[in-house]
Amino acid sequence: LQLFGSNLLGTISKNLDSILIGKYIGSGALGFYSKSKQLLLLPATQVNIPIGHVALSMLSRLRSDDAEFRDKYMKILLTTSTLTYPIVIFMIFYTEDVIAAVLGDQWGGLVPVFRGLAGSALMMSSSSAPVWLFVPRGRTKQMLYLNACSTVCNITAVLIALPHGIVAVAWSISIAAILLKWPVVSYAAFGSSVSFYDYIKTQVPPFFISLIAAATSFLVYLLCIDLMLWLRIILVGAVYLLVYVLIALNYRGYDFLKIHIVRMLSKIIRLRQYRTDTRKF
Repeated sequence: LQLFGSNLLGTISKNLDSILIGKYIGSGALGFYSKSKQLLLLPATQVNIPIGHVALSMLSRLRSDDAEFRDKYMKILLTTSTLTYPIVIFMIFYTEDVIAAVLGDQWGGLVPVFRGLAGSALMMSSSSAPVWLFVPRGRTKQMLYLNACSTVCNITAVLIALPHGIVAVAWSISIAAILLKWPVVSYAAFGSSVSFYDYIKTQVPPFFISLIAAATSFLVYLLCIDLMLWLRIILVGAVYLLVYVLIALNYRGYDFLKIHIVRMLSKIIRLRQYRTDTRKF
């Protein structure tokens, strides 16, 4: 029941901004806001949901082993941030091109709203971090209280900015998300082997590697700014991805990911070899 209540409050908190914008600003503004939010939060949603099922199961089995729990928790968080940060930061850096390519030139008005929601999207990359601390240790009651407080804060942020338009609402939501991250994660980690500093250590590397990749790819962007939209995005995206991967491969914190990638590739190679041998017979 407490878990259901937490999920319900989370749903209300995520959707009430759209309801208020539609009611008090208008359906046109709501369309721009909803499109921006949907596109910008898509990477975090697509990564957190599938990883979350595995994370909860794994961490629940390890709740009595503090050291192992902390180790696996940090690796899971680092994996999610490694997958989401580069996508979100690329979208933030190249907002105009991303919107034009995905939605069309007629949605150019999304750009200021999109950028306003950037902080919220970055925080969403680790939105499951508190859940993975509460649920495995059976602290759903505390999670309910925390979600209630977070919901009140988010609603307040929307109401304060509502008279100033959807761009102000977007920035207000991002500021609230950033300010809430420290108390939320700290409260969730209370009494566990995980600290807020551990959380920071899983977020900083992919964030700064993404920024370096974005800055490097921007030089390419300036050189090919006159090219066709899709060709420009492909070239800039390829450089961005290459720089990100090369730096990440040389970062010691990703050693466990390298091992998993090598194992996965070896399994794929063995599977292909098995199928080839089977066809021969």
